[in-house]
Amino acid sequence: MRDSEEKFRVLAETSPIAIMMHQGDDFIYVNRAVESVLGCSKEKLLKMKFWEPFHPDFQERVIAGWKARINRKSLYDRNEIKVVKGNGQERWAEVTVGLIEYRGRPTDIITISDITERKQAEEALQDAKAQAELYVDLMSHDINNLNQVGMGFLELALETLDLDERGREIISKSLRALEGSTRLIDNVKKLQKVKSGQLRYYPIDLGETLGHVKENYSHMPCSNVTINYSPVSNCYVMANELLYDVFANIVSNAIKYAVQDPVIDITIKKAYDGDNFYYKVAVEDNGPGIPDELKARLFKRQLGGDKMAKGSGIGLYLVKALVNSYHGRVWTEDRVYGDRSKGSRFVVMLPATHA
Repeated sequence: MRDSEEKFRVLAETSPIAIMMHQGDDFIYVNRAVESVLGCSKEKLLKMKFWEPFHPDFQERVIAGWKARINRKSLYDRNEIKVVKGNGQERWAEVTVGLIEYRGRPTDIITISDITERKQAEEALQDAKAQAELYVDLMSHDINNLNQVGMGFLELALETLDLDERGREIISKSLRALEGSTRLIDNVKKLQKVKSGQLRYYPIDLGETLGHVKENYSHMPCSNVTINYSPVSNCYVMANELLYDVFANIVSNAIKYAVQDPVIDITIKKAYDGDNFYYKVAVEDNGPGIPDELKARLFKRQLGGDKMAKGSGIGLYLVKALVNSYHGRVWTEDRVYGDRSKGSRFVVMLPATHA
């Protein structure tokens, strides 16, 4: 026993972590590190009740934990609570407590690590998150409302004013710019939902979703687009209402960056990866293609603005985030292997499920 106690004291006295022991209400041991962590001498601490070094808001919890351990309802605790240093300064600490038998009596061994800097960093992160969410809310509400007003007036101008071809072109471009701004705001809001885990997942018919995409993008104004898709049904995947946005973003980019009348082919097939069953969707276009050096980075946010990258802004980044949240994969390749000038193929693989 004496040999064990001596080893414990050597380890405890050289530890940078504050270590204390108490039986009943009174401390029976504190190590040297307690003085730096709690800013109080060992002699003073040994005269305190075991709950007194802790902030008043947490003392009842500390006492209740001791009673629970005495009654064998719990033998170990770990909490993040506040302590009060000898100079009155409040600090956050990670406190672990374990119950042992020492000389025939139940005894708590308490370790205390100062985590104030970590807690402050967490609070700063939460504040930054709240601020970012505020900005998103402002974008999605106030700025979006302003966009809608501007779009309304521009549409009215196109319908009622006697404009020449140049005038109609200028107003149409302004209208498209506001529409693009509105889509960006909408995508930011959707991305926020994905990252925050707010979305509920349920079985969705992938074939039906692709049919909606074809229907909505086959009759876009100022775009002689052809979308080939043979309707398929009963192809269920676990997703949510944003599944449509995955393929809408891919198709809209193919239309946006086409150098001639866009032709888009959409196919859906069964695929296996080991024992796992997937639905594999391919969206092919006759556009300018994507250089090999950009393919691997295409779905990253920093690619914004490069037209040869087929897609700017947040659209394809949202595609990647959504597909990841569905436990699927997305990539791009040449429609004709080795010849990017023949167009691109976007491939999305999503795990199959039952309705």
